[in-house]
Amino acid sequence: MSKVSHSYRIGDIIDDHRRKRRARLIEFLSTQTAPVVLSADDAEKLYDSLSAEERLRLETEYNKAVFGIYAEEESEEEKKREEYEEYVASIPERYRDAEISDFETSKIYPYISEALSSKRNWLVMGSNGTGKTRLSYAFCKEWKKKGESFAYITATRLSSQVRQWIMSGYDVCEAMTSNYGWQAHLVIDEMDKASGGSFASYFSDLIDYRYSRYRQTIVLGNIENGQSAIEIIGKSAYSRLKGEEAVQSCNWTDKDRRLIGK
Repeated sequence: MSKVSHSYRIGDIIDDHRRKRRARLIEFLSTQTAPVVLSADDAEKLYDSLSAEERLRLETEYNKAVFGIYAEEESEEEKKREEYEEYVASIPERYRDAEISDFETSKIYPYISEALSSKRNWLVMGSNGTGKTRLSYAFCKEWKKKGESFAYITATRLSSQVRQWIMSGYDVCEAMTSNYGWQAHLVIDEMDKASGGSFASYFSDLIDYRYSRYRQTIVLGNIENGQSAIEIIGKSAYSRLKGEEAVQSCNWTDKDRRLIGK
């Protein structure tokens, strides 16, 4: 007797769950008919007319709307936040607090704003300690916040990679574009430390590749003038970075940040 009674109570619970589920689905269905507003009776009639496949599809949409969308959005935001924090943690300690706002009082801030809001290339020529590397990381942090693809590399590291590719028998141009040709933004820092020889030619090919695909390249270095830049990166790359479609290169004359502890 107790088993029958127990089974009966379980059955009641299941039936009650089904009725509530049906009511929620009918209410949800009425919201899917906008801009037409269905009465409760009309929504119920519409629900009853659905095939088993259509009801299953409706239930899937209901589950996604109620349990999925908000969870996915929250999860995506949480993921972005965690990725950003991980990226910041990977930045050298000296530059982790670098922000674009650090340069608001600088005379080159208009160039910085333009570089952030456009796909234009930029060649930054500045003296030691004026904040070029800090600016590089500030750019990268902004792109990371926006979820845009980017890469940061020093010319020394890039030169080393070129030598390794040559020694390993790789097609250097292909290796360059595979590694640094696809990102929306590329920062190459310390260009004045680039090695000579064929590096300028490979570098020029990379700049041409990115330029033709509207991918932004920002090059920074302790470079005195345009002629010095041409000697380091080649005439073609210099033209791409400082042409009519690029913001003008800027001589950086702020105080040496290293001397004032920045």
